[in-house]
Amino acid sequence: MIMRDIAVYIYQVLRLPEQWNNITGLFNRFNLESDIQQNIVNYGDDSLLLIIDSNSNGLLNCRLLKLRRSLIPNILNSRTKLERDILLRDNDFIKEESHFIWNVIDALIFGQYNYNAIRHFSLPLMHYLSTVLDDDDVDIRPARDEDTFRRMREDNRPFKKIEYSVSQESLTTTETERGIPIIRSLLGLKDDNNAIIKITISAGRGRGKVLNNQQISRVSETLIGRSEDLYSLKVYSDNSKYDLLNENLLRYAIRVNEVGGRIESSDFYSKARLLNQIHIINLRRRFRRD
Repeated sequence: MIMRDIAVYIYQVLRLPEQWNNITGLFNRFNLESDIQQNIVNYGDDSLLLIIDSNSNGLLNCRLLKLRRSLIPNILNSRTKLERDILLRDNDFIKEESHFIWNVIDALIFGQYNYNAIRHFSLPLMHYLSTVLDDDDVDIRPARDEDTFRRMREDNRPFKKIEYSVSQESLTTTETERGIPIIRSLLGLKDDNNAIIKITISAGRGRGKVLNNQQISRVSETLIGRSEDLYSLKVYSDNSKYDLLNENLLRYAIRVNEVGGRIESSDFYSKARLLNQIHIINLRRRFRRD
């Protein structure tokens, strides 16, 4: 059995039209028995379609589909070297799908990050629901991870790079007069004093080249203490990026079955529901609505 590691991001549904803010109404409008054609919404050169596969225990199993009839790929057989087109009939689309579960009661979405389809749900799903429901009272935003710094500090994997940027205007007189010469030489390149200076410290290329994790943590904590002077502060390992000013987007990782090159919907739903079960108490506490 082929397994695939995927990221699941958390989103807050901050606003939804009152008449649609219920499980029954959403399921009746977007399940497979509904009029799918009226639910297709243009999205740039493509289209979007929300399908709710099932509803159980207050959670909706959903897919957000990107549909396209342009830029249709064709097929190459590596053995015969023959190339052939994919022929679409009327009402056929190339379908790329991203899965999510919707906890309507707690107004949270657990959404698959899918590089080939919908990566982050907030903007496309907001656009989709606002259009298809003919109501602009929709607000969906990615949840921020308030523990980003703690996660970075506890990450045992070697760090490869730290990057921060600061405005020319925020540099103090002492720093401009006595700072690193190469930085001093860059000051004044922009007349209105609004230049942004980005500083990157990298371990360099090659196997085994890493930075000192403990020192990176200490430096990062010092820089966070001057966050009003910074535009950005990020730390990188091979597999992670920590945005220490804006906080990372809150996400979890799951491993799901892959069938025919696509993730198995039922397995995603099962494991995303388990994430909801494990984390919902902490998520309710963090994102409780007054």
